[in-house]
Amino acid sequence: MTPVALDARAAQLLKLGAESGAPPMESQPLADVRAQINESLPALGLPLEQVAEVQDLIVPASGAVPAVPTRLYIPLGAPAGPLPVVAFFHGGGWASCGLDTHDTLCRYLANATEAAVLAVDYRLAPEHKFPAAFDDCVHVVEWLKRGSYPRLDARRIALAGDSAGGNLAAAVARQCTPDPAIRHQLLIYPVLDSSQQRPSHATYGKGYFLDSTTMRWFVELYARSERDVHDPRFSPLLAGDLTGLPATTVLVAGYDINHDEALEYGQRLTSAHVRCSVHVYRQLPHGFASMAGFIDASGAALAEGAQALRHALA
Repeated sequence: MTPVALDARAAQLLKLGAESGAPPMESQPLADVRAQINESLPALGLPLEQVAEVQDLIVPASGAVPAVPTRLYIPLGAPAGPLPVVAFFHGGGWASCGLDTHDTLCRYLANATEAAVLAVDYRLAPEHKFPAAFDDCVHVVEWLKRGSYPRLDARRIALAGDSAGGNLAAAVARQCTPDPAIRHQLLIYPVLDSSQQRPSHATYGKGYFLDSTTMRWFVELYARSERDVHDPRFSPLLAGDLTGLPATTVLVAGYDINHDEALEYGQRLTSAHVRCSVHVYRQLPHGFASMAGFIDASGAALAEGAQALRHALA
């Protein structure tokens, strides 16, 4: 396959980062990394869209799972009746980011899908190790399925997430399978096998926004032990059976250590007779959804993902 050059805007952003002389994330205190990400991502993200309503909700505690903060986005022009809902799980290596870093992306998805978006503020590592984030996300989806919030349609739910959030969406989808209420999953450059064994980890392992060493650091922050990495709730690609999963759209970045595992997951879903559409953006890097205000080419990718969700939830 003929190589495709990295998107010019992405290359410009990489150059600016290199010239700043900032040390690798994994060599810094996590508190500093979180602060830097919280400041930089909103500056690079999509423009702020107006939506009909934004409301912070607390999903009540149940059993061993504590109360989970969430943020609900109602799209412009929403009808009065119950709305389909996209449960959105943010990226950030299970250890960073939150509701504010992904606010503009969730606003965009709400308006573009004509569905409500419920962003989940799951517990972060290393304060809360695996499976805390997974348990929180499952808990929120089960809450939605029970029809706990009248404005949201318990029969029309989709799951979506970017990077580690895509990992959580894939893992939660498998946990909830089979269930006709879960109509679709949108996985945006997802982390699907945290063992990091595939060739793209070597090819794109340094210098393309997410280095292999940084990914390993995030994995170590989230995992209690190496055994966790091989748990399908941590690495969904390692699940033995993918039969019965909801229809899936995978947005794959070309310049990404997770490129190969995303393609393999799509192939395995198709082999399991799951309707799956894989879109590869060969010129884009990992993280393009969070840099869509700077990397113009990200818009087409996000539009394809939103269209898939809108069609599935109609």
